[in-house]
Amino acid sequence: WEWRLFFHGDLREAFVRFAETTLKHMEPHGPPENRTDVYVSCSDAVGAKARGGGFADGQIEVKVRTDRKRRGAEMWSKTRTPRPSAAEGAENSNAPGSVLKDVKLVVSASDWNESTAMEVVAFKSRTMFKVHEDRFKGIHMECTLVRVDPEGKAFTSICLEHKKDPKVIYAVIEAMNLEAFHPEQRLASSYQSADVDDEYPWMNSSVVGYPEFAMFVARSRIASASSGPKPPELAGDQPRDR
Repeated sequence: WEWRLFFHGDLREAFVRFAETTLKHMEPHGPPENRTDVYVSCSDAVGAKARGGGFADGQIEVKVRTDRKRRGAEMWSKTRTPRPSAAEGAENSNAPGSVLKDVKLVVSASDWNESTAMEVVAFKSRTMFKVHEDRFKGIHMECTLVRVDPEGKAFTSICLEHKKDPKVIYAVIEAMNLEAFHPEQRLASSYQSADVDDEYPWMNSSVVGYPEFAMFVARSRIASASSGPKPPELAGDQPRDR
């Protein structure tokens, strides 16, 4: 199970300071991992990417949401398939737009929208954390800087994962009082469902997975192209409360 948030700006240091005041037994697990991935905006529930820009392993990873709980925890299935352009040589698979073309050939027609599908190049610097408390056994936590090209806009992603039990994720969220961490900079989800936990509505309305994040960037670009000035999401230094 995965529960992921996105925030405007680089909040990595702020998150560590915040978490250390609420989780007394948290520490980084290894050095930051840096990587550039190319995402393609398919839909909020279906995402595709080429790891390392697609050149490292020559594969496309397709991610499909199979379940979403009332408090926002999501289950995803992942499949990998060779990039069609890889058979044509490195020159073709490295060209701008090649990942977009490959994903169109890989995903189903129902998951493809020509008007919103585009490449989203994301530089990511991810730090993993361990939480040494028995009640949170099995929890995995990460804080990632995501910088989107060509806009150069920075976002911070915070994610908690547990293989079996989303309730452990929720317990960590409550222990951290994560709702209080920069709510004015938190992206809002476009997910719509009548089955929402009324006691914790913010938890569902704030969860944004990478597929939805790629769609958020795509929609912002489309809005910018149609209206002229860039919207605050990608252009402004000041985040807006969504």
